Amino acid sequence: MIRGYRAIINRRSVSLGLTVFTEIKVNRHNRANADGLQKALEAIPEVVACHMASGAPDFIAEIVVPDLAAYKVLLSNVLLELPMVEDIRSNFSMHTVKTEGPCPSRKNKTARTESPRRSDFSEASSIRSGPAPAPDRQ
Repeated sequence: MIRGYRAIINRRSVSLGLTVFTEIKVNRHNRANADGLQKALEAIPEVVACHMASGAPDFIAEIVVPDLAAYKVLLSNVLLELPMVEDIRSNFSMHTVKTEGPCPSRKNKTARTESPRRSDFSEASSIRSGPAPAPDRQ
């Protein structure tokens, strides 16, 4: 169901040119530390999305800041100061490929029931209609 509406702002136009996917590992795995970290991340305005994850990181936070210098300040003065943080790994976005995509619907009859084919992603297959043109012969 619809949870709300919001404006989607071009981040660069408001001087938020750096997106960082920050992997955070919780110190001494326990409920109190995980809950404390979750609350701390929810309160940081630069964290625009955050997920509890399986695998090496316990949390993956999407952080948006103006530049690398601003991220360094946030990392040093905020994230690394949290007592429940054991380790942090930062991954910098080079280019956004897709964002704000719609959620897939169970009612969508075009949902895939099999793996995509290579031709599904070929630029030529989506542009060309009909048989390929014959090569020029001179």
